Amino acid sequence: MKLREAKYTKCIIYSVTEGEIENLTCIFNDLTMRNHSSTKIDKCTFLTFFRIPVSFIQGLFGERLFAAFDIKGVKFLEIEDFLRGIENFVCSSNEKIISNFFELCIFSKSAGITRNDLQLILKLWLISDRKPDFFGTKEYSLRTCTSSSEDSNFSLADSILYEYSSNKKTLSLTDFTTFVHENPIILQNYINCFHTKSWHESNSTIKSSFIIKRTLISQAFTPKSEFFTSKLSIIKEKKQECLCTIKGHILYIYTLDKKSTPLDAIYLINCYIKNNQNTFTIYQINVIEPRLTFTTTSTSLLEEFLSNLRQAGEMNKFSEIFDLGERIGHGKFSDVHYAIEKSTQAKYAVKLIKRKKQDLIERELIHNEVCILSLLNHKGVAKFKNYYANSTHSFIVEEYLEGGDLQKNIYILTEKQIKSIIKQLLEIIKYIHEIGIVHRDIKLENIILVKDHEEIMVKLVDFGLSNFLIPGNVFNNVCGTIGYTAPEIHMKRGYGKEVDIWSLGVVVYILLEKKLPFKGHTAEEIVKETIDGTPDYSRFSKHSEFSEDFVKGLLEKDVNKRSTVDEALKHLWLT
Repeated sequence: MKLREAKYTKCIIYSVTEGEIENLTCIFNDLTMRNHSSTKIDKCTFLTFFRIPVSFIQGLFGERLFAAFDIKGVKFLEIEDFLRGIENFVCSSNEKIISNFFELCIFSKSAGITRNDLQLILKLWLISDRKPDFFGTKEYSLRTCTSSSEDSNFSLADSILYEYSSNKKTLSLTDFTTFVHENPIILQNYINCFHTKSWHESNSTIKSSFIIKRTLISQAFTPKSEFFTSKLSIIKEKKQECLCTIKGHILYIYTLDKKSTPLDAIYLINCYIKNNQNTFTIYQINVIEPRLTFTTTSTSLLEEFLSNLRQAGEMNKFSEIFDLGERIGHGKFSDVHYAIEKSTQAKYAVKLIKRKKQDLIERELIHNEVCILSLLNHKGVAKFKNYYANSTHSFIVEEYLEGGDLQKNIYILTEKQIKSIIKQLLEIIKYIHEIGIVHRDIKLENIILVKDHEEIMVKLVDFGLSNFLIPGNVFNNVCGTIGYTAPEIHMKRGYGKEVDIWSLGVVVYILLEKKLPFKGHTAEEIVKETIDGTPDYSRFSKHSEFSEDFVKGLLEKDVNKRSTVDEALKHLWLT
């Protein structure tokens, strides 16, 4: 393959055409604006773009993919990183693409894909409503992957290892290559994550004609030694006739005299439109300034094009689909309302978040929560309906749950019921940990009681502080609810999924004793007690045998000695 240096970049591009580089450059320009930057995009913006299929690219794969693009390890991407990543992961030889895919699938420290890696991969692949033929023509004894049905995943993982692994323990690159070649739809779904149909060169017809009024746009690339030599600048309003076409989720804008190279491109996801007679303006969520304003003399053309834009950008308005009801809950960062779906009259819960326009941390938290809710498929987690956003608010729509949280029901539960609740919560925690999610805010208020006939069931809610944790990595930021947070969170040495076990220990203690295990008059005093103090177990003799030992195992300060999910599930107190 002939080497060719990419125009406008420092990196060497082997197989991306000049036209594709122009398309990708325009897309990158658009993404930087969402990041309030003229030169770079962050992880949140990156994962919002590489978003299909949700259950595959999001989560741990998304985290690893961003890290693979971010070869400098600076937590943002410049144009050279973006183009090099596209070239490496999509436009190289099949051998190189499969090799990079293989590396993304290794979550352990092994040289190959282990049985545990396969289990995690299969959970992420099968978490949506895919049929078994996702794996091609090979036939496996595959059951639907839901709740804690890990046997089905291990069965399929074992089948894959048995058929393709040369040592029956791990998949080497050679083994994985054979597996992918015999199941090509896997590689195709992986490639689809990169929106290839939106930016590869084709003979697509440019249909719509508009006059464009440029109100805010980044300056074009120039072939200099630096990227983005100028910052975003406001260009005086001027009308410029143009042609537009939609490819996938991308709107491309061309000048009449240069139809081969786009003047601009807009990624329509997370955008909204304001229209007035024959004029409409596209806005990016989280950006105050309008992105582009269009005008046309044809009303029929405008209506058709607006419909196509909204469909391509998934721009359904919350108010068009739901009637918002009264507030039923309130948190630090959001309110919870009930809402009625207009078409079905079904009742849902809506988490209403008022956004700060340039709050990067807030954007990432919302993105993570929506991504995580989209992934989860367990009877112990409220079902996710959809996500909407406008210029001021985000709307997360979920299953409506009646029954109230544990905080409101603390005094009516028997110990037998408490045991049932804790066992269910352990199963839920086991499930989310297996797919790489740590909740980080397990507390009474985030556990909802649901009656199933005469049985009491619980559901874990509010994944607003949850995040993905790649095996071997740790979190460093302090988050959670004081009183429920594990000591290692406050000791700033890094922490992992074990913090959820500690929080569950606090929940059990409160349910049994009707008080917090670690108390103080201020947050600082509670944190100090959490790190240095010991809960009062003097009254545990009134509870059933083994209750004290169970709680002590969960509230063990030494992370390495703290009970695991499996150990807790097998504890005598729960049997």
